[in-house]
Amino acid sequence: MIDVKHLSKSFGDHLVLKDISEHIYPGDKMVIIGPSGSGKSTFLRSLNLLEEPTSGTITFDGEVITDSFPTNTSDFTTYLNKAVAEDVDVIFCPVSIAYATQIVGLAASMGLDIPLLGSDTLDSNVVLEAAQGSNVQLYVSTFYQEGGSPKFDDGIKAYINGNADAKTTNGGDDTVSAVTAMGYDVYYVALEALKAAGSTDPAKVMEALPGVTYDGVSGHIAFDDTGDAIRDTAYIKTIDAAAGAWTFVTQQKAS
Repeated sequence: MIDVKHLSKSFGDHLVLKDISEHIYPGDKMVIIGPSGSGKSTFLRSLNLLEEPTSGTITFDGEVITDSFPTNTSDFTTYLNKAVAEDVDVIFCPVSIAYATQIVGLAASMGLDIPLLGSDTLDSNVVLEAAQGSNVQLYVSTFYQEGGSPKFDDGIKAYINGNADAKTTNGGDDTVSAVTAMGYDVYYVALEALKAAGSTDPAKVMEALPGVTYDGVSGHIAFDDTGDAIRDTAYIKTIDAAAGAWTFVTQQKAS
């Protein structure tokens, strides 16, 4: 079955299709009648996605093949309501912290029980605060989460708690952040790169990088031919909204 809901299509300022809804069942024979320029071909081309609809939803045998949302707005209420209506399994958050906090806040106010997924950009206390005291399910993929390497955590905490300046810089507590773990690994990767290059010359270090590998607390690190890092490990964490803290879930490695 093809299910069309509120389909519209514009070319610039010219509105060709306006708010069309239709159900087409298997075996149905349908005829589209209208004068030249009324949008008959545009409607058919929109159904097979030769034209991208301006707004509306097209569903084929229960699978949403195209959907759209309001543009130039930061009100994500429509997004979340559509997600609920379509019975989606998960919602992927945008990488913008500002937008993510709005989505998390709206999800909390709506009592949304659909898990939200995000990248390491959402690994932020601002996002954490937006979810505090709610039942929002937010999962973030990041480079490290406290609990991933207990031995490393213990060493860093001992350093932070033994150094007043370090504790202040860390926000007044001994939380082990992903940035701390990455900084630790970067230091040792840099040493390996310098040894491989046999020089401190930047050009020679860059030339040596593709042959450098390092197994750190944030996982295995290698480099491609252009010097970009190749990582095989992601840490998944979730929000404990009641406690206002991130909680380690699992570590995933590339196969």
